[in-house]
Formats: sequence, C-alpha cells, structure tokens
Amino acid sequence: EIPMGSRASRGRHVNNFIGLEQGDESLASILAFENLEDEDSFLLTCSRLGKVKRSALSAYANIRANGLIAVQIEEGDQLLAARLVKETDEVLIGTASGMSIRFPVSDVRPMGRDTRGVRGVDLKDDDFVIGLDVVEDDEQQVLAVSANGYGKRTPITEWRVQSRGGKGIIAMVTSERNGPLVKLRLVRPTDQIMVVTNGGQIIRTHVEPIREAGRNTQGVRVIRVAEDERVVDVEPLTEEDEGEDDALPMDSEMPDAATQAALEAAAAAEEAEADDAGPPDDDE
Repeated sequence: EIPMGSRASRGRHVNNFIGLEQGDESLASILAFENLEDEDSFLLTCSRLGKVKRSALSAYANIRANGLIAVQIEEGDQLLAARLVKETDEVLIGTASGMSIRFPVSDVRPMGRDTRGVRGVDLKDDDFVIGLDVVEDDEQQVLAVSANGYGKRTPITEWRVQSRGGKGIIAMVTSERNGPLVKLRLVRPTDQIMVVTNGGQIIRTHVEPIREAGRNTQGVRVIRVAEDERVVDVEPLTEEDEGEDDALPMDSEMPDAATQAALEAAAAAEEAEADDAGPPDDDE
C-alpha cells in the first residue's frame, strides 16, 4: 500500500495508512515482519527515560486500523524505539551523556500490552536514552556519533554483558568539542551510513574509514557542521540497502521532528535546484 518514490519525493502522510491521534503523537519506529503468530518473537520497546518492555509479537496479530496499545507511557516520557527480538538476543542502549549498557533480552520478563515496563538503564540527572539496537554477533561494531559531528567505531566485544537496570559503561566521551551523544548504532565495516543535521545537510559515507577507537575516547570528525548546526540522526545502510535510490532500513527509528524537517529541507532544495536549471540548451 506504500507507493514507491524517489529520495526527494514528498511521499504520503502516515494518516493515509494508520490513524494518529491529534496533538503530539508521532511515529517512533517502523518494523518489518513476516509472521505475527511467531511464538518465538517478541516486541521490545524502550522509552526516552530508560523503561524497557517485552511483549509477545502474537499479541498484535489482531491489530485494528486505529492500532493497539503497545506500552503505557508515563507522563514526561515518550516511546523512543521498538525492536523485534528473540529470547536469546542481547540489546545495547545508549544515552546522551555517553553511557551505554548491554544486557540479555531474557532479563526483561514478558508482559501484557497495557503495562509500563521495567527499568532498562539507570540514568543520571538530565540524561536520556538516544538509541536501542539488537546485538547480532561479536563481529559487530558500535558506531557512536555526537551532536557536533564527531564519531568512532568500537568492537562490541568491549561491552560486557550486564544485568538490566544498571548505570552501564562509557561508550563515548562527551565534551564541549563533541557535544552530547546523538546516536549509538551497531554496524559492520562493510556498511554505509547516512548522517543528517538539523540544517538540512545529509551525507552518505562508508563506515570503514571512521577510526576504530576504544570506548573511553572522543572520536574523530565524521561530518563538519556549522556553529549553530548539529547532527540529529544517523542511519546505517547495509549492502542489501545500497542502490541507486536508497531508502532507510525498515526497522530503524523514524526521524524525529528535527530530522524530518532536515529531510524535507534537503528535498525542497533539490527540487528548487532542478527547477532553476530549466530545460537544457539545444547545444548541450
């Protein structure tokens, strides 16, 4: 039902497919699945304030057009991400202050849909979660990117498996130079990434040239941003995603308001540039 389009096309509003309530409700994640009746699959959600919850995927088999409640969100909190997981999986959570925690999915007991969940990470004052990813194997690397455009990649093996609810360990040093951590994603050296800023700048680059460094380091420049500009999103592109007109992975977080504005600004700029160019001269 979702029409194909180019990278610069505007697309159709999500209300054409699902009904969002009027107000501040927005998309947090889009997930691709094959079988909602799979008894071995679970939906794992994570909130901005570190609450995680695991519910059976089969609980969503009879979903209505206007949706079903997946998790109760406390006042002042918001849903950040959702992932499809197995009982044997592990997950990695990152926070804006540069902390992170790796723990087994089995630490989160299954719950019904209409529940709040449990603590996934113990946050410092004013800290908040910026990402959740599923650990597939020890060949993966953790890509950390800060608001001011600095980043690095670190082997996932530097993260020991802990119990959920702890303070975690350092993933990246945040500083005046770096700014807060914006994204913590699991990648492979053969992947590419798209980096988006709130100024409408979008770059696509390979993961491999980004320096590999330990956890307790600041990283190197990944993208140059203006003084009043900051990175707002980072999306991995695997080899399967690469093509002449690439789209973001289906199981990634949807862009937040700042990211969406950046994407729309970039698309509008491309359209304007094409209009200004006009038809080619006869001698071209």
